[in-house]
Amino acid sequence: MSVAQAFNLSADSYDEKRRELIPCFDRFYGNLLDAIPLGTDGAWRVLDLGAGTGLLSGMVAVTYPDSTFTLVDIAPDMLKKAEQRFERLNHKVETVVADLATLNIQESYDLVVSGLAIHHLSGTDKKDLFKRVLRCLRPGGAFLNADQVIGTSQELTDRYHAQWLAQVQSNNITPAEIEAAQDRMKYDQPSTVEDQLTWLRHAGFENVDCWFRDTIFAVFGGTRAP
Repeated sequence: MSVAQAFNLSADSYDEKRRELIPCFDRFYGNLLDAIPLGTDGAWRVLDLGAGTGLLSGMVAVTYPDSTFTLVDIAPDMLKKAEQRFERLNHKVETVVADLATLNIQESYDLVVSGLAIHHLSGTDKKDLFKRVLRCLRPGGAFLNADQVIGTSQELTDRYHAQWLAQVQSNNITPAEIEAAQDRMKYDQPSTVEDQLTWLRHAGFENVDCWFRDTIFAVFGGTRAP
């Protein structure tokens, strides 16, 4: 089964248990929103990479109501859910079915965001994507990634995963739902925060930093020079 097939199968139920599967949900997404260096009254162009059901973009749209959105994902059924979300928000959106590893970003954007998607790419593909993201950003634009990461050693990676699993098991979630989440994790290729900050700097980003970290979840990114 491919990544696209796995997420198409979970499209209908994907949003239901987000808070239980992401124990730091509010701080995770809240820190990304707080890190956006743009005025809330601007008509910005926003690109969401691996947008899924539009969960993250929907939050950005509420904060930046005059902005326009392009949502990219490899799973068309997930993007259908995103379109429904934006209809409820009374907000227009463009959706694109594409693989982030080969995505040709032709337009320019003020803000590029991603939520729990880029960790599906290999380290090499992440490096290449970061370069493409920088090229599509307008001067002064920002890239912010809320993603799944690993520790700097196998010991730390195992510890973080065990902490996440213990937190999830204490929430209102069934063993079958945990198993489904762990099945999706089989497609993951997460990297360390440290490596990705280095790759962002090498790509040419400025103001590179990590704004939030809680076990396997982190928010990091940078800006393009004005």
